[in-house]
Amino acid sequence: MIQYMKQYLDYAHHAFRLHLAIRMADIKQKAYNRQYFVMPIEISNGKGKLVSVSRKEAVKLRRMKWLPKNFNTLEMEQDAVSR
Repeated sequence: MIQYMKQYLDYAHHAFRLHLAIRMADIKQKAYNRQYFVMPIEISNGKGKLVSVSRKEAVKLRRMKWLPKNFNTLEMEQDAVSR
């Protein structure tokens, strides 16, 4: 029973994070009139996070080495959780 509750809380936590990331992408899209994608990104400490990214912001993420150098916009659209 305890394991079931842990799994439920973990699932609820990830669902909430996904909902917030999609909502943030919608807000940014309305504000800046650009298409934003919600992508999972793994940072150096091993923790992953969901980030709303436009094409211009993807260049910054490549410079920070959070995305591979050869990561193009087509791959960004395919790997995105939401657009």
